Amino acid sequence: MTRGGTTLTPAMAFVPKRMGQQMTASARSQGRRYSVGRRTLLGFCLAIAVGAAAGCSSPVEEPPGLDSDAVYAEYVVERDTLTLPSGVQWPSPVFPTDTIYGPGSGTVRADVDWICAWAGAYVNSSDSARADALAQLDGIKDLPVYVSFSDHNYKTVVGDMLDKAHLGDPSMISQYYQLNCP
Repeated sequence: MTRGGTTLTPAMAFVPKRMGQQMTASARSQGRRYSVGRRTLLGFCLAIAVGAAAGCSSPVEEPPGLDSDAVYAEYVVERDTLTLPSGVQWPSPVFPTDTIYGPGSGTVRADVDWICAWAGAYVNSSDSARADALAQLDGIKDLPVYVSFSDHNYKTVVGDMLDKAHLGDPSMISQYYQLNCP
């Protein structure tokens, strides 16, 4: 690249024209070509690099994690708001102590256990009990796992699953139960 008849290095292309001419003239008068400009640019680049590195070393705030006791407490709080089918017991969830959990993990686990209990009741019931189980499964859309912790795809699948079941097709609930429930 040339500017005012002077060939500029890529780094010097970012130096204002007037400053570049002054640095070039100064370097030429001392018998050096671009040496002052290079030193100036090198110092400028080092200052930016040091500043950037200093900025990168500052601690990044990460969302707090939950230990196994805290996630189990979340599970219990959510579990206590839900009702299982007659004769079904809540599973004993295991939350390994060497794991850090995201907020809501216990809540989601309780919701999934609830969904599995009612999906099992739906799949393994006669027609009269199946209607009650389906009415309960309609409550999925009110659970935190659906409202706060699910993306559009999950919500679409749940909607399709419930719609098909209401039309008499149990296949998606059966598939959900087989793939996601113990």
